[in-house]
Amino acid sequence: MRSGMHAQPRRLAAGAPARATLVSITSARPVLARAALALAVLLAGGPLAAQQRMFGLIGEPQPLEATLPVSLPPFAAARLIAVDTGSRHRVEIDAQSLAVDQERLVRYSLLVTTAGGARNLTYEALRCDTRERRVMAVGRRDDSWSVTPDSPWRPVVRTNAADLHHAEIAARLCEGAAAASPQPARLVERLQADLTRRY
Repeated sequence: MRSGMHAQPRRLAAGAPARATLVSITSARPVLARAALALAVLLAGGPLAAQQRMFGLIGEPQPLEATLPVSLPPFAAARLIAVDTGSRHRVEIDAQSLAVDQERLVRYSLLVTTAGGARNLTYEALRCDTRERRVMAVGRRDDSWSVTPDSPWRPVVRTNAADLHHAEIAARLCEGAAAASPQPARLVERLQADLTRRY
């Protein structure tokens, strides 16, 4: 009789962990469901985009700063490409000066000759992801450069008459938030093409 009294408690004790495990699994289901839903949302943008979101690689734009080359490209009139911008001024880019950084920043030497004959030579950087430009150096009379380290980034706006040629250049050098091509030679082809694009 005494041994029978002890048998029932032993069966209950053995069953207790199993019930506790079942309760734990049941209570965890909402958490697992939410995690699965979050993963599905991440994967909706594609596996690569999901990984980038998970590791914080996209969202806020990554830092990007225009840096001057070790030596600024010497200006040469023989390499100039005339860019049709619809402006009264003659706008030209030095083909050999084109360079691309991090797939979204383009650098180039720009010569603008006004209708009155005034000549303005600059070495500029163009951010395709934000459509901003910065004058990094100004050409002197002897075609050497004067660096402008504190020059600000300025938005490229088509509605601003003074920026019209910059907007047309951006339309050819950029495609979406990136440079139209990582290869300067391809950018030269785009500049030479007689294309009508909306900025």
